[in-house]
Amino acid sequence: KITNEKKKLETEFSSSELKALDDQIKNLIDKRGKVRNKINISKERSEQIEIKLKKLQEEEKKQHKLVKKREWTEYSKNFVETIRNWFKEAGPKITEALLSRINQLGTELYRELMDKDSIILELKNDYNVILITQENEKEYTQLSGGEQMAAALAVRLAILKLLTKIDFAFFDEPTTNLDFEKRINLAKCIQKIKGFTQLFVISHDDTFEENADFVVQFSKDDFERTEVEFLGKNVIN
Repeated sequence: KITNEKKKLETEFSSSELKALDDQIKNLIDKRGKVRNKINISKERSEQIEIKLKKLQEEEKKQHKLVKKREWTEYSKNFVETIRNWFKEAGPKITEALLSRINQLGTELYRELMDKDSIILELKNDYNVILITQENEKEYTQLSGGEQMAAALAVRLAILKLLTKIDFAFFDEPTTNLDFEKRINLAKCIQKIKGFTQLFVISHDDTFEENADFVVQFSKDDFERTEVEFLGKNVIN
């Protein structure tokens, strides 16, 4: 029986069919390899694309930040330009208002210094000082030495008081070109100045000693060294 079955199989077996099957199997194996290779290539490309996508996303974020920064820069630039234009437009008005206050206070101080009630001191935009009376109008260069000193002092005090937060002031040789009477008026005027916690007068003139709270006197010795001769509260007051 076994022999018969063997013969039957040998009769049914075809070497050509077997070869054809082998070829099909080889083709399938080859195709499978190619497919796997394509899959691997596609996977690598997919990974590369993913990396590029992440880089593009990061670049997009950077670009977004740059756009925001540029928008903010443009906004700031426009804002600054607007403020600058406001100041340009308001500048003359601000200057006019400040000059008005300086002139008002300067006039009061000058009147106290010179003991003249009917005179107006005016500081112009070009910083020229003018004295106006009912009779005439004089520029700073036309004033006498005493008038120039008083006008300059009045303007400086007015500016110092109105435009700074400094609560002390120094007067360096303020009596230059002033006669005795005007020096006395100057000393009294300085004593009346309000808005300052401390006033210092540096002078070779003893006019201010009577009205000073403290007096410090300096002198030179034979070797030209400065010595403090007296330091203390004025006993006259």
